[in-house]
Amino acid sequence: MRGAAIVVATVCGLALVASGAGLAVALTPVDPPSVLATARPAETAPATPSTFDDSRNVQATFDSGDPVAVSTPLGGVLTRQSCTANGVLVSGTVIAHVDERPLLGLSTDVPLYRDLDLGDRGADVRALQDELTRLGHPARSDGNLGPATARAIASLLAAVDIARPESPLVLPLDGVVRIPRVTTPVSSCTRLGTTLQAGDELASAPASVTAVRLSSRPEDLAPGDRDLELLGATGPMTDDSGSTDPAFLAALETADGFDELVAAAEDAIPATLRLRDPVPVLQVPAAAVATGDTPGAGCLAMPGESIPVTVVGSTLGSSLVRLADGIEPPREVSLRADDRRASCG
Repeated sequence: MRGAAIVVATVCGLALVASGAGLAVALTPVDPPSVLATARPAETAPATPSTFDDSRNVQATFDSGDPVAVSTPLGGVLTRQSCTANGVLVSGTVIAHVDERPLLGLSTDVPLYRDLDLGDRGADVRALQDELTRLGHPARSDGNLGPATARAIASLLAAVDIARPESPLVLPLDGVVRIPRVTTPVSSCTRLGTTLQAGDELASAPASVTAVRLSSRPEDLAPGDRDLELLGATGPMTDDSGSTDPAFLAALETADGFDELVAAAEDAIPATLRLRDPVPVLQVPAAAVATGDTPGAGCLAMPGESIPVTVVGSTLGSSLVRLADGIEPPREVSLRADDRRASCG
């Protein structure tokens, strides 16, 4: 029994010694792994070349004029028509028959105002040539109605099953109906069987858009010419409030949903306003820029020197700055507080 007690005492003693050693190890200071050590603050950061277009989200509305009447060029009984309420009239197709004479609908930038024959020249001829080409009957856009243009007109008339005119004219005016757009929406139609006089209404088209207007102009815009983008079309701002650019308005008129938006004239639609020519800038940490009393003016913090800049914007915690012409952009900027304090000083 005494021997067993000695063994037990010895084991217990060893256990106490081991636990004491473990405690001593646990209480001994140990250096943290290098990955957990406190990193020294960075003193420099890269200056990244970029561009700035000052893109802004805006709301736009449309200005429109009065509804447009699509008129017959000759009198008689309306015997056939393609017009249907809430439908469309398409340039280059027969849109009506008066006394069974087919009338060709055409949309030209310059209205056709006279009978056309070989040798005629003018802006109306050029507009007709451009529309013929768009319709797949190529004609040289030179404003001169020569044999090639005459053949293009004949090709179009044959394609829509209109017999060549009995007169010697290449295109008599009383066989053409001007429609406002290539695809013109229709709001109302004259009833079949109506007796018409030349100039009477065949159909009514919704008002054409005369301008796109911003609901409000953002403040603090960067200087420079701007473009407006909406409904997938982009066009120039022609004044501070919007755009009246004809090409832009024409592109909008073919956009999906455009006619519904015009009908709901009081509803503004999302648009984007941006600089036409983005400006070159440097993207730097905000901590690298010292600002002074003048709004937008500042300096880049550089060891031992000062680089004046214009702050044009910010993104994700960085400042976008523009250097004066002729100044070589730095590759790095300083993040040291002493450099920033001295930068504009």
